[in-house]
Amino acid sequence: MDTALTKRFFWMEEDSRTYADQIQQTIHGFSNRDYVREVQHSIRRFAEEISQNSLQLYAGTNVMSPAAEAALSARIGSLPSMGHPGNKYQTGLAHTEKVEVITYELINRVFGSVHGEFRLFSGTLANAAVIFSYVKPGESIMVLPEWAGGHASHHQVGVAGHMRLDIQEIPYDAANMTVDVTAFAAKVKEVQPKLVIVGGSLALTRYPVREMKEICQRQGAILLYDAAHLSGLIAGREYQLPLEEGADVMTMSTYKSLGGPPGGLIVTKNPEVARRIDRVTYPGFVANYDANRVCSLAISLAETAEFGQAYAKECIKNAQSLAAHLADNGLPVLQPVAEYTQTHHVAIDARPFGGGGKVARDVEPSGILFSGIELPGEKAAGDINGIRIGVQEVTRWGMKADEMKLIAEWTADAVFGRRPKEEIKKDVMTLRKSFQQVHYCF
Repeated sequence: MDTALTKRFFWMEEDSRTYADQIQQTIHGFSNRDYVREVQHSIRRFAEEISQNSLQLYAGTNVMSPAAEAALSARIGSLPSMGHPGNKYQTGLAHTEKVEVITYELINRVFGSVHGEFRLFSGTLANAAVIFSYVKPGESIMVLPEWAGGHASHHQVGVAGHMRLDIQEIPYDAANMTVDVTAFAAKVKEVQPKLVIVGGSLALTRYPVREMKEICQRQGAILLYDAAHLSGLIAGREYQLPLEEGADVMTMSTYKSLGGPPGGLIVTKNPEVARRIDRVTYPGFVANYDANRVCSLAISLAETAEFGQAYAKECIKNAQSLAAHLADNGLPVLQPVAEYTQTHHVAIDARPFGGGGKVARDVEPSGILFSGIELPGEKAAGDINGIRIGVQEVTRWGMKADEMKLIAEWTADAVFGRRPKEEIKKDVMTLRKSFQQVHYCF
């Protein structure tokens, strides 16, 4: 049998094709029951690696509370649910319809909004719904450059590109890692965008939302704040509050710093904005929704309303501590403001080490997990030039300043090769055994 996926998936990266070929060789001849066992084994091994054997510093993940996790696996998601609560296409949904109304209420309590659209399955789809609501093919939008944290969904490779939009970059002050307001005002006047998107995959400082809103308003542009990574800090009111500062609409992922289930969320204070997005979401992007996910989100939001401020405060404190200790250990940590960071993110220049992707792969055997990311400045030869670290998950496991010091030392040991990675991994596993309870939840 020809097992090579190269012929079938020729557009995939070579590493992906090679990996898939290896797995296919391993599972060749499996029965259906064997496949089930293999999947269950992979689930157990993944849970073990994440909860016992590693420090998850990837900026785009988190751990759910036990209650939210239980709701996500409950037997309530198999019945389709189409339409608004109280007016469903199907019958027999009274209990989950009640949860929808509860979820609306909790969203508004947490984010100070008047409407929350929670039926979309990812932050990318949330961005897409807003874009489809306000922009037509050929019209202009303005977004942060990819090297300034602008997400793929804002750019040519994402929904904006597939819609054939005219995508213009927001002028960016690379030294201070924020928007250049003066240059932005001039460019908005020139481009006349329908939509401006600020926020993205990396943020060390705050964006000038009030100033940007004033500029957008003069030109009739909608201002979208993409809070995919920052939603937990915003919910905890320890970061800027985009809706209060004038953003027309805010999108986010619900599983990152918010600590909920996978999914997307759109919030706004403007009922007309809500109406337009609602019409695009259903039946445009979503027919049925996953009741398990919404029930899990409701629990996560209630926990955020109760514990979110303490959690957000500790995330920022931990990130600042980690950044300082990483710098003390010789790593080139970015410092665009007086503090190393005003968020739960930390960024490191990876060019001296061959690039961010290389460093992440090299350090992985030590049990310390993070990712590379594109940063302002010169590129790394054949690789992205930065490292992005997030402390939201280790914070939720209860780690604080003492643990940040250890994590910084071990990360530097791994990057500089000061100790064998197997030795570092033993230290990581010993530390993780002491932190097995999820905090900031009921």
